[in-house]
Amino acid sequence: MADSQSKAEAKLKIIRETLEAMSNSIASTRKEISALKDPDEANARVDEATGELDAIVKATEGATSSILEAAEKMDDIAARVGELDGGSKAAMAESEAIGELTAEIFMACSFQDITGQRISKVVAVLKELEQRTSDLLGDCGPKKDTRPDAHLLNGPAAEGEGIDQDAVDAMFA
Repeated sequence: MADSQSKAEAKLKIIRETLEAMSNSIASTRKEISALKDPDEANARVDEATGELDAIVKATEGATSSILEAAEKMDDIAARVGELDGGSKAAMAESEAIGELTAEIFMACSFQDITGQRISKVVAVLKELEQRTSDLLGDCGPKKDTRPDAHLLNGPAAEGEGIDQDAVDAMFA
């Protein structure tokens, strides 16, 4: 009985430590959120993050589509290989091997759907965070990034935005 009591106390200690860590994490997050001054800036950053995630989904969809198209062509080639040498056993074996590899490619491309679903969940959380942050910050006065290089801190431009590469190249020509 003493042994089971000490196990229970050990589990209770672990639970307390975990709850303390969670409490500290929540307090830290609250402190970080309260340090934010401009809800519009926070909203813009969330919008930017969701835009980046949407771009990832779009690029992943495009890559997956290209992979699937190539796999379909390989599947067609596999059928033709099987007919070589009058449908010999060797030709059929090669055709089946190519067909199996093609099927593996089709199955592996399911990552795109899962990735898209997960990114959609992240976007939803970001939008909720954006709303909650705006609610918490209320009418705090705006605080702009006053660093001299603030305009340079945007990362790579999204498709269709930013300076055209040809214009940049022309400056150095």
